[in-house]
Amino acid sequence: MPSGLRTDTDFYLFLVVNNTEGKLFRPSPSFKIYLKDVFGMK
Repeated sequence: MPSGLRTDTDFYLFLVVNNTEGKLFRPSPSFKIYLKDVFGMK
């Protein structure tokens, strides 16, 4: 797992797009993920 991310935590991802002219568009609806620690060798 990348360092700095906490396990057993909800994270919300979204997408922001800009076009070739540099205009930013509204963020997409959020996508919820749950970061679960499944690493067996601790």
